[in-house]
Amino acid sequence: MKSLFIIILLFDTAFLCGQVTTFSRSYSDVVNEDTRFNGGARRCVEVDSGTIYFSTAGYSLFVNLGGYSRIAAIDYNGEVLADNFVRDSLRRYEAYCPILNTSDGEIIIFNGRSQIGGSGGQQLYVLKLTPDLQDTTWIYYHHDSLYFDTPRDLIETSEGNFAFIATRNYIGQDDFDAVFLELNSSGQLLHETIIDVGIANTARSIVEASSGKIILNGSTAETFGGASLKVYTATLNSDRVVETTFLLPQLSEGGMSRFEPDKLVFSGFSNPHTGPKSIMTNDEGQIIWIKSYGNNPFFAESYIGRRLENGDIVSVGITDQGLNGGLIMKADSLGNLLWKRSYDYGSDSDFFLDFIETKDGGLLVSGVLIEEIAPGIFDPNTWLLKLDADGCLNPQDCEVGITDMPLPDVLTIYPNPASEYLNLKIEQGQGTYTVLLYDATGRLVQHATLTGIGTHILEVNQLQTGVYICTVRAANGDLMGHERIVISK
Repeated sequence: MKSLFIIILLFDTAFLCGQVTTFSRSYSDVVNEDTRFNGGARRCVEVDSGTIYFSTAGYSLFVNLGGYSRIAAIDYNGEVLADNFVRDSLRRYEAYCPILNTSDGEIIIFNGRSQIGGSGGQQLYVLKLTPDLQDTTWIYYHHDSLYFDTPRDLIETSEGNFAFIATRNYIGQDDFDAVFLELNSSGQLLHETIIDVGIANTARSIVEASSGKIILNGSTAETFGGASLKVYTATLNSDRVVETTFLLPQLSEGGMSRFEPDKLVFSGFSNPHTGPKSIMTNDEGQIIWIKSYGNNPFFAESYIGRRLENGDIVSVGITDQGLNGGLIMKADSLGNLLWKRSYDYGSDSDFFLDFIETKDGGLLVSGVLIEEIAPGIFDPNTWLLKLDADGCLNPQDCEVGITDMPLPDVLTIYPNPASEYLNLKIEQGQGTYTVLLYDATGRLVQHATLTGIGTHILEVNQLQTGVYICTVRAANGDLMGHERIVISK
């Protein structure tokens, strides 16, 4: 096994703030001048506190020069601790390969490789490695290679098996399907299911229901052109046969994650582009809430949203604010926006694919940056950012929390400071209003529903002394105002 890597460090910023370090780095693999085209990293994994793994792969501009597969471990400063780099002169490899930290402390890579010679179909394979990246526990090669199968997501089930979802492109045909695979803990195939709910049917994410059933999602359309593209889900029973499906026409594309044992969060966008959206449903598709986050000044596509330890939701994706950069935003458990930020590496195109919440309380965002290295030739590389809990790369120069936006003609909140109660005087509007109180970390600590104009009393004597943000929204989600409130006992 050959180990080789070259890391090109284009930008590095590290700050220490409450034990949370931050950085922004690119990672580029170059075997030779012609074998350099790798892709970004999907969701990283953290095995031990401070040790993070990412996986990527690449291929040559020329088919006959093959490609490579790589998995590396980094520390909280982005420095490489271990590196497993394998060159294959006969095959190409899928760039965006997801990885998983298993319950026994090992690493699984889910990837695809071309037929020998680099053209034709792409075969799925699964590799299980020891955490030192030196030994292979087992490897599984899927039998199909006539089609172009692209790995998308994987999970470990409650029974200790491994479930995978991929998109299948029937080469030469205007058709896509989702492919589901399940392997046991020894890497033996248990189930294979083709999910076909439309002509253009792709795979995106996979989760497990509390019943042990599998729920997967993707996008589907009635025609191959994708004009009617919408998000779908499919639930597989214990025999891994499609049991039920439902559509979310409010989204054209989007990722899915588990929020609670019976709740799902979808983060994506709709066509024509109207900015990012998030939707919470139960496992049967009944909508709990829908939130749209506008298109100005962030014209964005949100790829995936995930629940944090404190119950908030962070989503990442792409924003085109004249810079085609990465978008990251945070909402509370009701979908109300807490903050929204964008980052640009300065390349031709860069965006975020996924993230994890690190054990030091930060956010490790994974993505891709694409640079034009010659006219019409683009080289994608891995882009990783470690941000603090407020999504800041530089905590000393980053707006934290919510800026005061009092609207005295509509809403007045008093007294401030308060000890036992707040008066909320609503002077315009009708219907019901939602009051949300957040602590200084952005955690939702109290909410209430008010009806009608007038002065309403909100008890706050159960809250500890400190600074809070009080937000009031109308029934349709419109912001009426929010203010910084001091609770003093």
